[in-house]
Amino acid sequence: MLSTLIGGARSAVANTLLVVLSLAIGLVALEAGGRVFATAIAKKGKLFQLDAELGWRPLPNLDLVRRNADGDTWHIATDVAGIRGPSSWPDDRHARLLVLGDSFAFGEGVDLAVRFDTILQERIPNLAVVNLGVMGYGPDQELIRARRWWTQLRRGDALLLLTYHGNDFHDLARTRHAGRSKPWIEEVDGRLLEHRPAIDALDVLRDRSYVFTLLSRSLAQSEGRRTRSNWRRSAGSTVSGCRNRSRAWSRAGSWW
Repeated sequence: MLSTLIGGARSAVANTLLVVLSLAIGLVALEAGGRVFATAIAKKGKLFQLDAELGWRPLPNLDLVRRNADGDTWHIATDVAGIRGPSSWPDDRHARLLVLGDSFAFGEGVDLAVRFDTILQERIPNLAVVNLGVMGYGPDQELIRARRWWTQLRRGDALLLLTYHGNDFHDLARTRHAGRSKPWIEEVDGRLLEHRPAIDALDVLRDRSYVFTLLSRSLAQSEGRRTRSNWRRSAGSTVSGCRNRSRAWSRAGSWW
């Protein structure tokens, strides 16, 4: 009787270990397949890494080819600071232009040679441009990212902030975007309060796993549709909250 129980227990443990091992091998194979599919077939290789201040930022020293919405390939190269294009102004003889924005400024889907600021510099030879655009950023993240360069602008230099009314207004009210944590700013008793991204285990897993990234994107898109629907139904309170953050953002120039 005892030997039968021991034999049954051993068999149950062995079966459990076999199931766990099979699941682990399956997950590893699924992740490996996801990486190959994303980078080699779909041309959607990894662009970002976690950032405690901004939520995410472009990977440094990227040399990546991706496929855009039209099916055409485009090349992304970044420097050690994760910037696509020059990350500093060459000398004091050039007028300086600092560009902030999201995917429009980053040039999503096009090569750097045909991005608007490259063409602008070709037409204005004495103009030097630093473009800090990052895909997915809201105006709050854009201004936080610009702190280092903000103070290098001189009298007569220019700042160009590219915004899109379709999503940038709503981005100011978000604490997450596309499944990623992001910072946000609010005005409290006449003072600007900056909240850092609440990066958690899900953010880390999303950063490490292609399969989880695909899943989180799908969930984020579904949540985004529900959020927009709820936002339209309760426009009064939501617009009021967004206005508070928009006012905070509009005062940011004196803060940064």
